[in-house]
Amino acid sequence: MDLSKTDQLYIDDLFATSPVTSTTTRIHCRVCDLVTTVPLEEKALLCVHCRSDLASTAKHIADRLAAAEDHAAETYERLTADIAHADTETQERYGRVIGALANVHAGQMSKGAFDARLRATLAQYSELGTLMERFDAWNDAAESAGRVREWSELAMEEVEAARDVVTC
Repeated sequence: MDLSKTDQLYIDDLFATSPVTSTTTRIHCRVCDLVTTVPLEEKALLCVHCRSDLASTAKHIADRLAAAEDHAAETYERLTADIAHADTETQERYGRVIGALANVHAGQMSKGAFDARLRATLAQYSELGTLMERFDAWNDAAESAGRVREWSELAMEEVEAARDVVTC
């Protein structure tokens, strides 16, 4: 059985939600992650909606990044405020916990040993738990902001590529 290129594309995309032909391809839009079909010669990995108003798309990207960075900054401010309001003994314990965590990241302590020591410390000093919860919230927000920053850089590259096509 000899399959033509179009037949092979059909077989490869048997479960595709949008038809793919020899002149189109399926992409994940870099901004909204929509799976869509675009012409092969398209330079930007953007869906029709995101491409239709590049200024609004760029603003959406910037707004999303700003929101993620603002959230990380707010959680850091809450953490530092709680540290400042904690008693001296709790502040010192917190500093030792963060130092031990740095040792984990440097490979000087195993994560398992750190977790065991942290559980034992929290069992004895519950007031430290609030600071650790704030630290975890800030750490999560900072990591999330980093992922959004990476996404925004890729998304803006696609917006710029689409702008280059429009201006050519």
